[in-house]
Amino acid sequence: DAAHNAASARRLRAALEARFWRQPMALVFGASADKDIAGMFDALLPLADRLIVTEASHPRAITTEELEALALQQGYSGPVERIPGVAAAMARAVEYVGPQGLVCVTGSLFVVGEARDAFGLPVGHLRTKARAAAASFSSSGQA
Repeated sequence: DAAHNAASARRLRAALEARFWRQPMALVFGASADKDIAGMFDALLPLADRLIVTEASHPRAITTEELEALALQQGYSGPVERIPGVAAAMARAVEYVGPQGLVCVTGSLFVVGEARDAFGLPVGHLRTKARAAAASFSSSGQA
């Protein structure tokens, strides 16, 4: 989910709480520097067991160092990792949560786009295709 503003991050949080609240979650987060990152973090950081900050290959992307500093300023006390590449960040998240956990990639349309590319998901994919791609991604050695 792109959840690239505070309002959509709150809706994402509600959906995550409704469906996945018992699963360990790694939040892979990257954003454009001009977005309300504090608002998105307010909604999403309380759900994250681990925060992996990343950045898309886009000139407006905020750096992983800046994202980590913002998360810590907002009181996030869980583990934080800085991994600049989205595919590498996703692989680390999959490794962390294991087969029973949840990886939530969000914060930017650019980050989500790169995540979809890493999973080989075309526009309008079906849920079953997403699951198959996730299984293939984690067993291909990228995880």
